[in-house]
Amino acid sequence: MPELLFSIVIPTYNRASTLGDTLRSLQGQTYPHFEVLVVDDGSTDASAQVVAPFLTDARFRYLPKQNEERAIARNWGIAQAKGRFITFLDSDDGYYPRCLQEAVNFLQQRPKAVFFHLGYEIKDTAGRLLYRSLHKGEQLNEQLLSGNFLSCIGVFCRREILEQDRFNESPALIGSEDYELWLRLAAKYPLYYHPAIGAYMLQHAQRSVLRIDKSRFGARMEALLELVSTEPAIQQAFQQKGVQRFRLHTYLYWSLHLAMGGYKREALRKLIWALKKEPGLVASRKFLGIAKTLIRS
Repeated sequence: MPELLFSIVIPTYNRASTLGDTLRSLQGQTYPHFEVLVVDDGSTDASAQVVAPFLTDARFRYLPKQNEERAIARNWGIAQAKGRFITFLDSDDGYYPRCLQEAVNFLQQRPKAVFFHLGYEIKDTAGRLLYRSLHKGEQLNEQLLSGNFLSCIGVFCRREILEQDRFNESPALIGSEDYELWLRLAAKYPLYYHPAIGAYMLQHAQRSVLRIDKSRFGARMEALLELVSTEPAIQQAFQQKGVQRFRLHTYLYWSLHLAMGGYKREALRKLIWALKKEPGLVASRKFLGIAKTLIRS
């Protein structure tokens, strides 16, 4: 597929310390037909200087804008993209050399796929492996109701479907805008999984998902629950049972992050609510993880 062009959209904000490594991981791709759109969401650090040397490669584009958060930045990148497929990468993560080639290999097997996911790893700053995505089955639509295992890394979408369904730009949803979009897309298209490990996520102390403000996080969870529970396409595709499954696992996720933030009482309330609705969750890995976090906090 020599004509297959990938658009890699990288929203960034004050990540000069990691952005260079991210961009170098793209320079090292064995598959050459791609473009990189660095959407600088109002950085005040040296991000522009970090990007500058890469712009000698015509495949790299720098798109500075005012600060408006990730959903708007990603949507702006979508609007500028020229590739048949768009994928997203955060500016503190990276690709292994064969990432895009693995995407091509998958599309040669599934040429009609419009929404698919490659495997990824999570590493710490010392390079130690913390997690490797391993999923059962080739299609993951139903599994997505139990949590956002996709994050944004390794997800590939045909440009046309992202032009129809973009990231929700509601300020209340910041941090979950990717999950809400993946659920909308999963209600309309098969979500395929290719187990090849194409990318890595870097776990570090400044990563935004590791910090929590109780009130803002609660508003975000409420916004996510409202949007997903009332989306007609999701209701039609997954029915009430699927929406309830999503709600239960969202409460478990809410409970875990409250526990991690030291809000033990509030975390316990969310956990009890979920268990009342579905007692069988007590045997799940998520419940055990929350219980351990509560005991340690």
